[in-house]
Formats: sequence, structure tokens, C-alpha cells
Amino acid sequence: MDKEIALTLWKNQMRAYVSTEHLTRSEIYSLLVENDIPNRDRILKHLAVCPDCNTEFHKMLQAAQECRYIDVALPTYAATRNLGYCEIETEGGKYVIRIRQSFKDKKRGIISVTVTPPLSENLEGSPIILRDGENRKIVEGVLVNGQISQKIENIDTINTERFFIESQK
Repeated sequence: MDKEIALTLWKNQMRAYVSTEHLTRSEIYSLLVENDIPNRDRILKHLAVCPDCNTEFHKMLQAAQECRYIDVALPTYAATRNLGYCEIETEGGKYVIRIRQSFKDKKRGIISVTVTPPLSENLEGSPIILRDGENRKIVEGVLVNGQISQKIENIDTINTERFFIESQK
């Protein structure tokens, strides 16, 4: 049998096993980050025979390996410019951002990022980057004892509408 014909027959047979709808990005993502997900067997079977979804899975896997974690923190105080002291926790509670403005000089302060267990144990010694709502790098350092802290100049210019936390290994 000709290789072209055999390949065409095999592809047609595989298409018969693949459902008409591709997996959603959220289904593929959930497979990457969660152990116990609904329809796990269906998702794995689909990935085994669908080249498009399999390619998407590998792209997402590669991106996850390059940047192990990105989280977004949205402050509940609705982006007030009076920082003084505020504490912002990410939705999943994995990170806590603390901003402490200097009493003497309101343009200076300290920002710290705390990583909560068990994630802190996995990321210990890893670089952590905190970006503000305008994607400016605010704090960058290596996680030590579950925390990084940095003195900040011009603390009043930080866009506090949201923060992005990146952790890489």
C-alpha cells in the first residue's frame, strides 16, 4: 500500500474518533494546572487524537514552563492614591502585596511580596517580578523565606489598579 494512501486512511480514522468540537483553551489550561478536573478522560482522549488541540496543549505547556506562574492582584480599595499602608491578596491567596509609604517622605516607601505556602516552598530561590497596572517593573528579586522586599522611590506614581506577579524558575 502506498504511504500516502495509508496516511490518508489513518488520518480519516483518527478524525472519526475526534469529536466535532475542539477543546476550549480553559479545558486545556485546567489540564495543566489541576489534578482532579471533570471530564479529564475525555480531554486526554481528545488530545491523543486531535493534532490541533495537541499543538495548542504543547504551546500552553511550553509557555507555562517558561514562566512558571503569573497571577493578577486587583485591589479592593478601588485604586485609591492614598497608599499609606495597604495589603492586597491575589484571588487564590497565593501572593500578598504590602505597600508601606514612608511617614516623612510620601514619595518613598517599601513594597513586599509574600508567597504563601505551599507555593512558597516550590518557588524558594526563584526570581519574582511585580509589575504595576501599566506593566512597569516595580519589584524584582529572588524569593527568600517566602518573601521579597524593596525600597521604592516615586511610590506615588505606581498604578495601583492591578498588579501582575511573575515567578520563573
